[in-house]
Formats: sequence, structure tokens, C-alpha cells
Amino acid sequence: MPATLRTIRRRVATAVAVTAIGAAAAIAVPNNPVTGIGGAQAAAVCDSASGSVKQFYQGQDASNTYNRLFSGSTKVDKYLNDYVPQGVAVWPNWDGSGQRVYLIGMHHKNEEKYAGDANQPAGLIYAVDTAGYLKGVAYLPHGAHAGSVRVYGKWMYVQQNTSVLRRYSLKSVRLTFRLRRGIHSLGNGTAIKVTGASFFDIFAGKLYAGEFHSDQRGVMRRYTIGKKGGLSRDGWGPLQVPLKAQGLTVTKNRYIFSTSYKRGNRGNIYVIKRGYSRDENFEKAGYRCFRAPVLTEDITEYKGTLYLLNESGASYFADGRKNKITHLHKTTTAKLTALALH
Repeated sequence: MPATLRTIRRRVATAVAVTAIGAAAAIAVPNNPVTGIGGAQAAAVCDSASGSVKQFYQGQDASNTYNRLFSGSTKVDKYLNDYVPQGVAVWPNWDGSGQRVYLIGMHHKNEEKYAGDANQPAGLIYAVDTAGYLKGVAYLPHGAHAGSVRVYGKWMYVQQNTSVLRRYSLKSVRLTFRLRRGIHSLGNGTAIKVTGASFFDIFAGKLYAGEFHSDQRGVMRRYTIGKKGGLSRDGWGPLQVPLKAQGLTVTKNRYIFSTSYKRGNRGNIYVIKRGYSRDENFEKAGYRCFRAPVLTEDITEYKGTLYLLNESGASYFADGRKNKITHLHKTTTAKLTALALH
């Protein structure tokens, strides 16, 4: 995403966001303020050697480690002239036939230009099958950034901004995708107040939401998902996340982050051992980091496979981008969690 848009993501509460929330569901927030550990500015040491393992994507070589672990997957090249890919999720058996689709959440290229304006463009979400064929598309609310998308239970969760997530019933999403004659809106869904949610993941009934910062490490917070899909903040964390974090997958023993910033800088994949506390840097637990292509975004898991989304294929980045990637990249969770840690 554009650098200035990233600045917008860091502003957790604005008058515009408050207005947009409307009847948003309330969240109980424990009295556990951030202790300052999230403000650490140091970048971790990452594997950066390149040139000896053949790459499978266009443009700059990311790293030998990335090329060895990842491979190409489904093409996700829709609506790139006007929109920028941000969030990715897997929706299994989306239509009852056993077929799964990938959901791609996108913000409009002019999101920043009209920020806070009544004319701010709508976000977009579309679905493709494993062969890359379009199965459905719908508009998200005006100004939706769609930094992460997840399917859980009967719902789809999508980021509106750092202060609000939206929840939609999968039934309503399916019906909207099947409407004919143009692209239709999903509506506002249920708006849920959160704190610092630039990206998020769902694991074992918990939603983990983290902050993006370009100049310091952010933190992530955790919410319990209720029976009706609501969120309640619990006493966990906040825990530190890497610099420039864009996406997160939570596993039983690891946190896996995608990080990136600007079209000319390589991204990173972080694999961090779970177990560090809210007062510790993540290095305390052990981690592994390696360079990835530029402009990596959300990362999600489905049945042991990780899928990584990239925004570099958007026309917005045509000037000066070091990579142009219009496919998902994939690896196995087992490969990443087996990496030796620092």
C-alpha cells in the first residue's frame, strides 16, 4: 500500500472512524495498557543472501530462503487497474459443491485522496477458485481498507480501518456474489470496534489483531469470538510484532508475519516462537526472518498450506516497483515452523 496510506492505518481513532462506526458492537477492554515494548525501533536480522536458488516470480530476487520455501499458486489478477490487493482468506465449500475459493480484499487506489470525504470510493472483495476463475465480486463500504479477511464459522470478517472490523454472514456474501448485472454492495454488515487492527488472524476461537508501524514495532491484541460472532477483548498481551507488519498467521507454536514497506524495499517473512510476554522483545522467544519480494501483504493458512498475497501487481505501483506479482505464493506451515530459530 502507499506509504501515506500506511500512516493513515496507524491512526487508531479519528473523528471519521467514530462517525462510521454507528451502532458498532461494544467491546470490553481490560485495563492493560501497552508498556512501551512495542515501540522498539530495531529491525531484526533477516536472511538476505540471494542468487543461488532459482526464483519463480518476476523482478528482483528476494532471497535464497524464500525461493527454496515458497512456490507460485493461483492467479489473483482481477481489478488491479483501480484497486490494490490487501487481505486474503480461504472459503472452503463456499457453494455447497465442495469447491473452495480465495477471497481477495482490496482498497481503492484513491482511498487516500478522498479520505474522510463522502465521495471516498468503496472497497472491493472478490472470489476466485483454485484455477483462478472469478466466482463472485462485491463492493465493501466506502473507505474499506480490507487489510485482512478471514472466514470463521458462519461469518466473514474484514478490516474496515484500524478501529473497526466488519462481520458479514457467509450466506449474505454468497447471495451478493451471485447477483447479476454489475457489482453489488455487501452493505455495512456488523461493525465491531477494535484497537490497532491493521491486520488480523483467527486461531482456536481467538482473533489476534496487530498494528502496522513503519518506524517502530507495534503490538497485537487478542479478542475472544462469541457464539454470535461478537468480539470481546481478553487479558492477553499486548505482544510485540515486527516492524512494518502487514499480515499474520497464528499456529499452535508460532506467529508467522508478513512485513513490507514501499515498492523498492524487499519484504520479510518472520517466524516467531510463541511464549514471549508483553514486556519482552520477540527475540526473547526465538525467531527466524528471511527476505521476501516487495509489497507482501496478508498471509493465511488452510489445511497446512500458507498463502501469501502481494500488492505489487496493482497498477498503482507500476512506477518503480521491484517486483510485479499477480499470483498467490504458497508454502507449507510445516516448512516454516521447522526452521531453525535465532
